[in-house]
Amino acid sequence: MKEITLEIVHRFFNNTQNYLQKRYGILLRQEILNGLIGDISDLEILDIGCGDGSLSVNYATANQVTLLDVSENMLQAALNNYGPLAAKTRSFHGDFLEFDSSNKFDIILIIGVLAHVPHLDKTFAKLANTVKTDGKIYLQFTDYNHFLTKVEFLISGIKNSPYKAQTIRKIDIDRIIRKHGFKIMRKVHAANALLGMPKLFSERFILKYMRFASRNRVLRFMRQDYIYEIRLDS
Repeated sequence: MKEITLEIVHRFFNNTQNYLQKRYGILLRQEILNGLIGDISDLEILDIGCGDGSLSVNYATANQVTLLDVSENMLQAALNNYGPLAAKTRSFHGDFLEFDSSNKFDIILIIGVLAHVPHLDKTFAKLANTVKTDGKIYLQFTDYNHFLTKVEFLISGIKNSPYKAQTIRKIDIDRIIRKHGFKIMRKVHAANALLGMPKLFSERFILKYMRFASRNRVLRFMRQDYIYEIRLDS
């Protein structure tokens, strides 16, 4: 896998529109997470790479949420999104590997993050020391072995895009999960927006397509994304 540096990641996401312009992806992941997690209360939740906080804000009223992001602008966007709930929300600006994990969490979210992590192996080792023994981690990645992902990376290379995420293969994620003592409890296979869609269609249409392709058995070959629920295999 190609490695990227924390400095490059920080610079890219400090321009918050690089993340927020793809709201359709955030919304679909939010729907999937809500279906997996359900109604919860009185839990400690860590949102790693929190973005604008959209994926965890729904849990902030009844639970204690900690927001973490390497980008100070993203972290501020999340706190703004939390509104009055920000007063009871903890936040940490920096690298997850530098986060004090003496406080263990019931639920950890690491969604839309793994492709931007310089050290995957160290990240999973840290996750194993940060989640409670009976806690759950929800992670997301886009499989590089999928033909659509390879096409996207190829076109990105041709365009000489200034920011290139890591290439992550499902087989590698599954191996790292086992290596660090986790087991997969549940997983959801989902579709992404197709190349060119954002220039041609509205956010509402793209979200409808992603929902349809994620649920339709005939279109399952279009699904690049995975969201896993994992826990320590004790």
